Amino acid sequence: DECGNNLPELIESGKILTQAKLLPIPPTESILMLNKRQLQLAWVRYSFIQSGYAHSQKNGPFFVCRNIAQPMVAISKMLKKPPILSYDAYTLYNWKRRDPGGPIKVDNLELIQTFLNHSQHPYQAWFILIHVEIEALAGTAVRNIREAVLAAEREDDAMLESALINIDSVLDEILKTMKRMTEGTAPETYHLIRRWIMYFEN
Repeated sequence: DECGNNLPELIESGKILTQAKLLPIPPTESILMLNKRQLQLAWVRYSFIQSGYAHSQKNGPFFVCRNIAQPMVAISKMLKKPPILSYDAYTLYNWKRRDPGGPIKVDNLELIQTFLNHSQHPYQAWFILIHVEIEALAGTAVRNIREAVLAAEREDDAMLESALINIDSVLDEILKTMKRMTEGTAPETYHLIRRWIMYFEN
């Protein structure tokens, strides 16, 4: 957690390339003992640290030191994912509520992990958290799609109509949320985020 919390400062100072090599390599046994939420958090932390490390290198071919690579590979095997920053680490597992009892809405959310200092670059969080709210809304639409399919199979017109109305309502809410994107980020700032989430290979 310490390296993850300090990642914006390490990237900005260029120290990420030296500090990452000092990270302790956790035994595979300790990774295997993580519960689901701990594993997700480790995935977020290592994914960001790895991407920050790779994209802080001036010239390719890019490489990742074993202090990052070994735990990253171990975690990726447990999650059955390629060992590189993915949408779930970047967005789906990377948020928490400000008010624990409040809604999953962008104004009630904050990021767990960032590449850039939040106070200087708040648009980074806004960009990601808009997607979190959209994903939360989309879950209702997916459930209603299932209901619509079942209704069609049963030839239940009332059930089908209700499901389709719900889907339409959710899509309206998703569009409203998407239109809020420009409240906190813009094309002029997006390129500052984009470099850290690009794919890389050696």
